[in-house]
Amino acid sequence: MSVLVSLPDEVRDTVVAHLPCDEVPKLCTLDKAHRDMCNLPMFWQIQYAERHRESVARASAFRADPSVWPLEEGNRDQFRDECLFAIGRTVKTLRGHTNMLSCVAFSPDGRTLATGAYDNTAKLWDAQTGALRATLEGHDRAVFVLGFQCLAFSPDGRTLATGPLNRYAKLWDAQTGALGATLEHTGWVRSVAFSPDGRTLATVSTDSTAKLWDAQTGVLKETLEGHTNDVYTVAFSPDGRTLATGSDDRTAKLWDAQTGVLKETLEGHTDLVRCVAFSPDGRTLATGSYDNTAKLWDAQTGVLKETLEGHTHWVRSVAFSPDGRTLATGSDDRTAKLWDAQTGALRETLEGHTGWVRCVAFSPDGRTLATGSDDRTAKLWNAQTGALRKTLEGHTGRVRSVAFSPDGRTLATGSDDNTAKLWGASVS
Repeated sequence: MSVLVSLPDEVRDTVVAHLPCDEVPKLCTLDKAHRDMCNLPMFWQIQYAERHRESVARASAFRADPSVWPLEEGNRDQFRDECLFAIGRTVKTLRGHTNMLSCVAFSPDGRTLATGAYDNTAKLWDAQTGALRATLEGHDRAVFVLGFQCLAFSPDGRTLATGPLNRYAKLWDAQTGALGATLEHTGWVRSVAFSPDGRTLATVSTDSTAKLWDAQTGVLKETLEGHTNDVYTVAFSPDGRTLATGSDDRTAKLWDAQTGVLKETLEGHTDLVRCVAFSPDGRTLATGSYDNTAKLWDAQTGVLKETLEGHTHWVRSVAFSPDGRTLATGSDDRTAKLWDAQTGALRETLEGHTGWVRCVAFSPDGRTLATGSDDRTAKLWNAQTGALRKTLEGHTGRVRSVAFSPDGRTLATGSDDNTAKLWGASVS
């Protein structure tokens, strides 16, 4: 449901006098008497959600007695931000990169957002205020890997790994932005991933290898050889014992994450393997491919369980729901799909984007799926029914990356328009 907060004339006049004209052009219907003043709405429609009871209560209190929310200084901004956050509007736009931004990642505690871009830098931002904390300089190529996992926080949040479009991955102090170690491949680094215990960093490269590094010292532990073409993607199993890689050689591989020994080669795709993801219980590996399919594999034996057919173009992203029952896929056919992760049956096709769907992510509670697209929007969907909940408009370039904060209340998006945005993501 939603709560429609009607503003009396005197309250509305106060709002008109204090809020910038461009802040709220889309909140709802306009009052003709005030259209010339600022085109501010007669009503503020605030989406009601469990996590926004306080926001709604404050807005209702404001309606009854404006003195409880004096519209000056920080109070005005706080009230506006709470209202905008509650209805899924942008809370913060993070500006500072000078070229296209493609990857975003929250720290485990949700307090910091990391971004990577074509301007050869990564940046650390305060996820609450949007303030820039540090700019990580030192890469000679873009911190951008065609939408791959080019940023990763260690599980304790103290270290950030970046994998740019060159031969080096780097480890940074996530608090100070100081460079810790530089890790070298002989080809471009495509993706990076920390082990669940944070002791190991995995990197994959166009040199056809994966490498395992000591995440504290940067010392090389193992080089995993076996792929015969570029390695694009990498993921650790939840228990940290197995590493999965996907390659342009049309295979995925399972490796012992401690010794680097090859355990299984997963053959069956007919084009490059673009993405891999383990189920939360670690028993299943999902792969997405440019052969327009996703596949589900037994992560212990490497046996193919299901082939998910239905997309009509490349599958760029796969993600398991937190309970492991659903797999989401995003495709260049402009759709996302929800599949039963046990049977492979198609549950829902999410239609509405008008450009490639580059990325998918589940909220921590599993109720919402976020998608990012070349149509310059992100969308929030009901992960059970496939119904569209919100379209997040505001970017002026392709949305290449989406990430939920750990509490699920905020969605971060990264775009070709050189910005990241933070949006209210709680649902009614």
